[in-house]
Amino acid sequence: MAVPTLFDLIIRGDVPAHFVAEGDSWYAFLDIYPRSAGHTLVVPKQSVRRIAELDIEVRNALFTGVSDVQNRLSQAFGTEDFTVCIHDGALAGQEVPH
Repeated sequence: MAVPTLFDLIIRGDVPAHFVAEGDSWYAFLDIYPRSAGHTLVVPKQSVRRIAELDIEVRNALFTGVSDVQNRLSQAFGTEDFTVCIHDGALAGQEVPH
Protein backbone atom coordinates (compact mmCIF):
# COMPACT_ATOMS: atom_id res chain seq x y z
CA MET A 1 0.00 0.00 0.00
CA ALA A 2 1.27 3.45 -0.88
CA VAL A 3 0.22 5.29 2.29
CA PRO A 4 1.41 3.73 5.57
CA THR A 5 -1.40 2.38 7.74
CA LEU A 6 -1.65 3.04 11.46
CA PHE A 7 -0.28 -0.46 12.02
CA ASP A 8 2.71 0.27 9.74
CA LEU A 9 3.45 3.33 11.88
CA ILE A 10 3.19 1.30 15.08
CA ILE A 11 5.46 -1.46 13.72
CA ARG A 12 8.04 1.14 12.61
CA GLY A 13 7.93 2.77 16.05
CA ASP A 14 6.56 6.08 14.73
CA VAL A 15 3.38 5.71 16.82
CA PRO A 16 3.70 4.49 20.42
CA ALA A 17 2.10 1.21 21.39
CA HIS A 18 2.34 -1.28 24.22
CA PHE A 19 4.49 -4.06 22.74
CA VAL A 20 3.53 -7.66 23.59
CA ALA A 21 5.60 -9.87 21.25
CA GLU A 22 7.20 -9.99 17.82
CA GLY A 23 8.27 -12.51 15.20
CA ASP A 24 10.06 -12.14 11.88
CA SER A 25 6.81 -11.42 10.02
CA TRP A 26 4.33 -10.38 12.73
CA TYR A 27 3.99 -7.85 15.56
CA ALA A 28 1.69 -7.91 18.60
CA PHE A 29 0.57 -4.95 20.69
CA LEU A 30 -2.24 -4.04 23.08
CA ASP A 31 -5.37 -2.52 21.58
CA ILE A 32 -5.78 1.15 22.46
CA TYR A 33 -9.53 0.56 23.06
CA PRO A 34 -9.53 -2.92 24.62
CA ARG A 35 -12.70 -4.97 24.76
CA SER A 36 -11.20 -6.72 27.77
CA ALA A 37 -7.94 -6.72 29.74
CA GLY A 38 -5.09 -7.97 27.58
CA HIS A 39 -6.90 -7.33 24.27
CA THR A 40 -3.97 -7.79 21.88
CA LEU A 41 -3.69 -7.28 18.13
CA VAL A 42 -1.39 -9.66 16.26
CA VAL A 43 -0.76 -8.20 12.81
CA PRO A 44 1.48 -9.08 9.89
CA LYS A 45 4.43 -6.77 9.32
CA GLN A 46 3.57 -6.88 5.63
CA SER A 47 0.75 -4.44 4.93
CA VAL A 48 -2.04 -6.19 3.02
CA ARG A 49 -5.77 -5.55 2.89
CA ARG A 50 -6.82 -9.21 3.14
CA ILE A 51 -5.29 -12.18 4.92
CA ALA A 52 -5.46 -14.19 1.67
CA GLU A 53 -2.89 -11.77 0.18
CA LEU A 54 -0.20 -13.06 2.55
CA ASP A 55 2.16 -15.82 1.43
CA ILE A 56 1.31 -19.12 3.09
CA GLU A 57 4.52 -18.97 5.15
CA VAL A 58 3.68 -15.51 6.48
CA ARG A 59 0.08 -16.57 7.17
CA ASN A 60 1.30 -19.62 9.09
CA ALA A 61 3.79 -17.49 11.03
CA LEU A 62 0.99 -15.06 11.90
CA PHE A 63 -0.99 -17.83 13.55
CA THR A 64 2.13 -19.06 15.31
CA GLY A 65 2.32 -15.50 16.64
CA VAL A 66 -1.27 -15.74 17.86
CA SER A 67 -0.33 -18.89 19.76
CA ASP A 68 2.78 -17.22 21.22
CA VAL A 69 0.71 -14.26 22.38
CA GLN A 70 -1.86 -16.60 23.93
CA ASN A 71 0.92 -18.28 25.93
CA ARG A 72 2.19 -14.91 27.16
CA LEU A 73 -1.30 -13.68 28.07
CA SER A 74 -2.11 -16.98 29.74
CA GLN A 75 0.83 -16.45 32.10
CA ALA A 76 -0.08 -12.81 32.72
CA PHE A 77 -3.80 -13.36 33.32
CA GLY A 78 -3.95 -16.96 34.56
CA THR A 79 -6.28 -18.21 31.86
CA GLU A 80 -6.22 -20.70 29.00
CA ASP A 81 -9.39 -19.40 27.35
CA PHE A 82 -9.25 -16.83 24.54
CA THR A 83 -11.39 -15.33 21.85
CA VAL A 84 -9.48 -15.28 18.58
CA CYS A 85 -11.15 -13.10 15.99
CA ILE A 86 -10.27 -12.04 12.45
CA HIS A 87 -11.83 -8.98 10.85
CA ASP A 88 -10.99 -9.48 7.16
CA GLY A 89 -12.48 -6.56 5.25
CA ALA A 90 -14.52 -3.50 6.16
CA LEU A 91 -17.86 -5.33 6.13
CA ALA A 92 -16.37 -7.82 8.60
CA GLY A 93 -15.46 -5.04 11.03
CA GLN A 94 -11.87 -4.38 9.92
CA GLU A 95 -11.10 -0.79 10.93
CA VAL A 96 -7.47 -0.51 9.78
CA PRO A 97 -6.90 -1.69 6.19
CA HIS A 98 -3.63 -3.47 6.96
